[in-house]
Formats: sequence, C-alpha cells, structure tokens
Amino acid sequence: MVILFLTVISAFIKKISINEFDMTISFQNIITRQTKTYYFSDFDGIIDTFLNHGSGQCRTIGLVKDKKVVRYIDSFWCSNYTELRQSLNNLKCFGTLNFGAWKQMKLLLRLSIID
Repeated sequence: MVILFLTVISAFIKKISINEFDMTISFQNIITRQTKTYYFSDFDGIIDTFLNHGSGQCRTIGLVKDKKVVRYIDSFWCSNYTELRQSLNNLKCFGTLNFGAWKQMKLLLRLSIID
C-alpha cells in the first residue's frame, strides 16, 4: 500500500520552475528527481481552468500542444502558482474553460480537450 501511495503521489508532487531569460519551464519530480524541461515554443498556448479537489476547486493552467494539455500546473500542488501564471503571459491564452467531470478526466489523461 505504501509503494502504491508513493507512486500515485509522485505523479503529482513536482517542483516547477520557469526561466524567463531562456524561455523554458522545468518540471522536477520531488521523489525521483527526474526533470523534464520544455521551451515555451514547444506549446501552442495555455488554458485557464479549475480542477476539483477535496477542498474545492483550484486554479489550473494547462500547457497546450496540438489541442491536448501536455502538462498542467495546479494551484493545489503548487505554492508559486501566481508567479508561474504571470511568467506564462507571453504564451497565447485560449481562454478560461470550465470542464465537467468528463473533460477533467480527459485533461488528466492528456487527451484532446480543445474543440
């Protein structure tokens, strides 16, 4: 049970940092220490949305490529959400999308969500 819990949690607990000079965003898994870095040009834009958590809805940024959310930044897991959102202002914003349960599941599974 502990291994399963750590595996699930490690998928969500990430250190996210943005280098505005190099125009990159890095996601580092806190448990495994693996880092994935993207250039801003790797994305078509961003969407703003909300994801449901036990404590209510939390602001979320979706990084979009080919109508799919490749990565998302959830304010529930991220303490520097406001700074990250401001750093991404240069990317095209597809607007604020309010998703139902089905679209939220598609977001988490990285399926196409933008019509």
